[in-house]
Amino acid sequence: FYANHIKEILEIFPKLKDSKAKVYASNLEELNLLISAIDEDTILVIDGIDHIDRIYKLRNLSTTLNRSEIDILNAINKLTPSPHVKILAISQPITELKGLDNFHLLSIPRWGHDEIENYLEKNRVEDQTITEDQKLSQYLDRKVSGNPLYLRYIVEELQNLYHINPDQLEQIPAYDAGLKGYYQYLLSKLNLKEQIPRILSGISFSVTPNELQEITGEGNLVEESLETLKPVIKLNVSQNGYSIYHESFRRFIIEQLVTNQISLEKNVYTPIISWFEEKGIFEYPKSYRFYFQYVYESGKPEKSISFA
Repeated sequence: FYANHIKEILEIFPKLKDSKAKVYASNLEELNLLISAIDEDTILVIDGIDHIDRIYKLRNLSTTLNRSEIDILNAINKLTPSPHVKILAISQPITELKGLDNFHLLSIPRWGHDEIENYLEKNRVEDQTITEDQKLSQYLDRKVSGNPLYLRYIVEELQNLYHINPDQLEQIPAYDAGLKGYYQYLLSKLNLKEQIPRILSGISFSVTPNELQEITGEGNLVEESLETLKPVIKLNVSQNGYSIYHESFRRFIIEQLVTNQISLEKNVYTPIISWFEEKGIFEYPKSYRFYFQYVYESGKPEKSISFA
């Protein structure tokens, strides 16, 4: 945490290298020294605070890390703003944020009808009349309750339809906290072909349809599943691969597995780790880059020792 911010500050303000007390140190004292030395208006952005505790719980890190070692909130409290530097922390609404001292809470306002109209136009979806008394934008205004992420999901679905009719729209659940209703609706369309979303929930990199076939052995069902999941996944063109668009879907899948006492190790980690090994740890770039991280997080760090 400290090292990343120190690196970015020195990239933007290279002249501040002389302000560091110790050339190679990356600690709280060095970061605060740099913050105090910045002489132009600057905002230090800290994003994704709500992900930290979630990853700690889901990836067996409690066996190797003390909670104090991931206490980013406490670290943020120890930063010292200056007349020129403000600190902006961005997060989903979690109770832990109450632990931040001297911060002003600002909530992002819900999207209204104008934003929805603009979003439809941007995505080339016609704001057509769907019933006698309402247009598509008016219907979506009520359906998504001002949530931009949910609007994005539904618009992705609409772009795949030849014709939009009210019956199809009614099948899509209304917004609920965490989007659990929508995610359950998507999974129900997979007709029990749930291995693809499970594997995607455990992968932290883009993966091609062919790679998903290799990992899961699901053959042509992979393409069908990806088509169904299209609203909640994204395509990385440079890597020709797919990954989950938003962390909330990954969290939903993992929570479903845990709730139903389905083994994360057997259904998520083992297939991915076995695939790395089959492709060759040194021969396949993704294996070399991610294998050691996965065996560590799966609670089997001893598998790495033979490669040292």
